[in-house]
Amino acid sequence: MLENSSDQALEDIVADVFRIVLGMDSFAVDDDFFAAGGGSLLAVDASARLSEEIGYEVDPFLIFRNPTAVSCAAEITKLSER
Repeated sequence: MLENSSDQALEDIVADVFRIVLGMDSFAVDDDFFAAGGGSLLAVDASARLSEEIGYEVDPFLIFRNPTAVSCAAEITKLSER
């Protein structure tokens, strides 16, 4: 389980990483990474940055299956509890 991470905090971390990778001024937790201009290489970059930020390995395919910060954070939380 991820330590010291509430669902809201993790959603904000994911949204911030997506914002940085996409080079945007803002990125809402319910915005779609791919609809906002993300692609496969940017998803790999985002997953690497997320892994560093939260200390848990995030597979790029997780972003493909969960392209919003809300859904991505929920899946990370679910997987980290196993």
